[in-house]
Amino acid sequence: MSDNTNDPILPIPSDLYREIAGLYGHINQMRDQLNRIGERYVDLAHSPQALAVDNLGEPIEPIDANGAVLTALDDADTRLYWVETAIDEARKNASRLKLTDQADQERERRLAEQRASGSRRRTR
Repeated sequence: MSDNTNDPILPIPSDLYREIAGLYGHINQMRDQLNRIGERYVDLAHSPQALAVDNLGEPIEPIDANGAVLTALDDADTRLYWVETAIDEARKNASRLKLTDQADQERERRLAEQRASGSRRRTR
């Protein structure tokens, strides 16, 4: 352990583990939203006569532009799957971490000092 009181107070590994686990909810929300948006673009694909494109870029047919959107949304969903897989690996290894007894005691001591100095500043 460092004796430098300017070093950051170490986080508790189990707290970080829980934060990693919280990422799954965000990923699932994004995947759900991607699927909902994709379904709406599929609806557009069923009505190609209702689609047009602007003339700001390379010429493209409306149905092809819509298909490119669907492909990109599918690609984003696939990438989120791989993000989830990487988080699984991080979580597996994070579950094994803990502070040593000495590090935990030092952490608690520094937090207590921090709380005490904060309460002294407020009472002045």
